[in-house]
Amino acid sequence: MRVHFHTFGCKANQYDSERMRQASEARGAVAVADWRDADVCVVNTCTVTNQADAEARRFVRRVHRQNPTARLVVAGCSAALRPGDYEVLGGVTAVVGGADASRVARVVAGGGRGRALVPLELRSALERIDTEPVGAELLRERAGATRGWLKIQDGCDRRCSFCATRLARGPSRSRPARDVIREARLLARTHPELVLTGIHIGHYGRDLEEPITLSRLVARLLDEVPAVRLRLGSVEATEVDDLLIELIATSSGALAPHLHMPLQQVLLDAHPVVNVLV
Repeated sequence: MRVHFHTFGCKANQYDSERMRQASEARGAVAVADWRDADVCVVNTCTVTNQADAEARRFVRRVHRQNPTARLVVAGCSAALRPGDYEVLGGVTAVVGGADASRVARVVAGGGRGRALVPLELRSALERIDTEPVGAELLRERAGATRGWLKIQDGCDRRCSFCATRLARGPSRSRPARDVIREARLLARTHPELVLTGIHIGHYGRDLEEPITLSRLVARLLDEVPAVRLRLGSVEATEVDDLLIELIATSSGALAPHLHMPLQQVLLDAHPVVNVLV
């Protein structure tokens, strides 16, 4: 079975698609680069804006129009919040709300029409009750890419009025450091650089049984996976601590001297790090 994976949105979504691909290949699927050659097209959606939702729907319609025999499986954030928008589209045989790779792989392998829906119940407009698992399976490579993605957490505990991601992804869930390190070792075999990504990586480790900070995770990765270069995904300025700055300054490039900061959360006069780095 030939399967094409099409991803909208952020690095976390791209990582999720790679896990979907890996899980599907373990069940016998063959990933193809062109959806026109596919028996199944998995569309991993984004809901960061209304335009992102619209782009995903347009793509689903386009695939069905130009490859009408292909089965379409819709997953991701937009599918979690708006499953009904995709169920009615031609060619869609399953809607898997969220990024559960094993569920996507089962649907891909199962064939036929059917729906695999994640029930969405809201306690309030900004709080999901059900959450997707971060996932215990380790990603071995990001196919066809030099730079690998290493997702360290999922979800977000902020309740920003402009952001639908909190609804679609649920609260922040961190992967145990031992699993992150094991996956980093696997990815380092084929990728000279790994990007630490997630939905809110600055909150990494707060929810673990033995809490750990992002900077201490980075320190462990530098020590235990020395063969790979590390790069941080988006991190808020208020979550950059002294240890992280020290690691950037003293790692001789093993931790890329690069910080991408979303400033909508920052009070520019409230934290000295902002004045130094902006």
